[in-house]
Amino acid sequence: QQQKQQKQQYSHMGTNAILAISHSSYLRVLLSLAMDVPLAKGILMKQQNCCINVLDVDLSKPFKVIGPKSNLFGGSLSLAPSDFQLAIPHTTVHRINEVRHLDGLI
Repeated sequence: QQQKQQKQQYSHMGTNAILAISHSSYLRVLLSLAMDVPLAKGILMKQQNCCINVLDVDLSKPFKVIGPKSNLFGGSLSLAPSDFQLAIPHTTVHRINEVRHLDGLI
């Protein structure tokens, strides 16, 4: 029921908006992918409860292909299989760990 209400609340944004509600670990991985930083560094990003991260996903641009020796996995120290590939859309991070909306609530 809660997801249905949230979907209705944001329906005015059209099909170009993505709303992801998740635990901080997943959000840190997502931010690491978008910012091209190693997972070991990304896991240290502050993600306060109820924070908002704003990312612009541009599907009109070519996807970024991440290979086994990507900075994300530690570069030359990566243990990813040699045939590993991950394609992600072009993403720009605008805000991380935004908490202004929580002023006085928690």
